Amino acid sequence: MTKTKKINPKEVEIRTYSRDDLPKLPALLESCLGRHSSQSWVEWKTLKAPYKIKMMFMVAYHGNELVGFIGANPVPFSLDGEQTIVYQHQDTAIREDARNLRLLMKMIDHVEEQIIGCPDFKLTYSITAPHLRSLVTKRMKYTVVWENLKMVKIVSLRGYVSKATRSKKLASLIPGPKGKSWKAPGSMTGEIRQIESFGPEFDTFWENANKPSKEIGRIYPWQDATWLNYKFCEDEMVPFYKFEYVENNEVLGFVILNTTKLDVKVGYLEALWTIPERPDIVELLTDFAIHEFLKRKCDQISSWTRTETPRSEEHTSELQSH
Repeated sequence: MTKTKKINPKEVEIRTYSRDDLPKLPALLESCLGRHSSQSWVEWKTLKAPYKIKMMFMVAYHGNELVGFIGANPVPFSLDGEQTIVYQHQDTAIREDARNLRLLMKMIDHVEEQIIGCPDFKLTYSITAPHLRSLVTKRMKYTVVWENLKMVKIVSLRGYVSKATRSKKLASLIPGPKGKSWKAPGSMTGEIRQIESFGPEFDTFWENANKPSKEIGRIYPWQDATWLNYKFCEDEMVPFYKFEYVENNEVLGFVILNTTKLDVKVGYLEALWTIPERPDIVELLTDFAIHEFLKRKCDQISSWTRTETPRSEEHTSELQSH
């Protein structure tokens, strides 16, 4: 077997990503991350995000060949009720023959150089693999702001078999879940409706819902109509199911779901938000979501939640994670 010749990092040119790089990027992402990405999806992800203050993506070339891509997309957060923009690192991809820690760190440095002279810029990492936590906190000097906990609910025998055996074939032999019809409780005076997009009424809802409290902390994702439409309506790769809860023609909450097929069918509770003074709507929409997943024959339900609120007293500028 012929051993692939490694590219010397000194021969790689790093520069700011632009529209000219777009045609080459889907093939690189697929070869490195193992998933097909259309050019239109990559354009949406890298060039069409709202609230973009500055381009934070970098590309690496060896001659005319694209061998690396790294960067961060703007994500809006509410900090004490005010909008703050955080650039979150996403979709790092370096071709196998160019992979080298020196090149990775050099590309990261190029991204972080963009914030020099821009004190309002913040950079963050969202980490799911334990070994990456060590790289990001020890080598790159990022500070842990909060930790998310992945909650999993197994709702079928197929789900239990998959979790116990890690065998897709064996799990496929087991009957799936039985869907149940959902009936709203008699105390509910409003209506849950499926929607296609988020209109101006969701900006009014966000003004009423964007209130820091002991229950949710001081920091949480920004949820206005602009962001919701970009995140959950314009992503051509992920079909999201969106529902609003309305009382007296006023939006008081929403829930967003999606499903995917892994070893078994998994339902993801992507987002759920209500106005602070109505915790009963949280219970209502959560119960509704579970029944929606059962109706869609999901074997497992997953959701991310914080283990605790951010350490507000210790870090007065929590989002300055760099």
